[in-house]
Amino acid sequence: MRYLKYLFYMKYLVIIIFSVLLITIAYCIPKFFIWNILGYENWNIYSETGTIGDTFGGLSAPFIGILNVILLIWTLYQQIEFEKKQDIFNRNQISNQKEEQFKSVFFQLIQRQHDMYKEIEGTFLSRFMREYLSSSQHKTVSGIVYFKIAKHELKTVFDVLEEKDSVDTDLRNLIKNRYNITIENINEYNDKSNKEKMGYAYKCFFDKHYELSNCHRHLYHILEFIKDEEDAQIELFKDKKEEIGKKYRRFADLLQATLTNDELLLFYYNCAYFKKTEDLILHFQFAENLHKDNLFDKDRDNIYGLNIKD
Repeated sequence: MRYLKYLFYMKYLVIIIFSVLLITIAYCIPKFFIWNILGYENWNIYSETGTIGDTFGGLSAPFIGILNVILLIWTLYQQIEFEKKQDIFNRNQISNQKEEQFKSVFFQLIQRQHDMYKEIEGTFLSRFMREYLSSSQHKTVSGIVYFKIAKHELKTVFDVLEEKDSVDTDLRNLIKNRYNITIENINEYNDKSNKEKMGYAYKCFFDKHYELSNCHRHLYHILEFIKDEEDAQIELFKDKKEEIGKKYRRFADLLQATLTNDELLLFYYNCAYFKKTEDLILHFQFAENLHKDNLFDKDRDNIYGLNIKD
């Protein structure tokens, strides 16, 4: 710190000494010029020196004009540099304020998301519920258990639409009745692409489990909130787009880490039905914590551009 102060003072000391020296030279040169022509005894006889003064003034005027132009350009340059620095300072101030506000809201949203996932309740086929509940008296399930059972029932919806032999007749009929799956639905499903099949099967499931909408909508809005903040920061610092993108990707990763695999899996299939959700998941690679073995069918259930671990 002392060394920097020393350099600062030395810089301005050199400028002051140079300025004094320049003024002294500018003051003395005309006198030497007059002494050389008129002699020392006549230098202050103005009738003799006037013409010399005019000549000196005429000769020096172009140089003074050029010097004025140089000084003007230098002043303008310094003004531009100052404005640039001021602009960077202002943008940094705005960026820091926005980031602090973002972090505060972001962690509140995560806490609310956690609470919503704990509070969610729903009803599934008793066959699936008995596997996870110690008492058959329960009519609904909630929290972590809800997503475990939901995952199994959603997979069975896929299997029924695929007409897989692994589903016994009783379970097949129960699923068809519960989700209103007809032969026309099965034929329509089979005519679709793999990506469309994911969205179609999820819609059948989602229509009977609308309680999921609050959780998934809230999760979508958190991702949208992160994306909006990322875009706002890039607007402030266009030359740092990649660095800013990585920073806000970490916030999305942190959000992803708060979800269990079952919660993340249902959100993954949800995005096959809702295009806006898919765009955000692709942008943040939000489902990368999933493994292909977690998918119901690792060959069918792939979303192009999304990196899922093998």
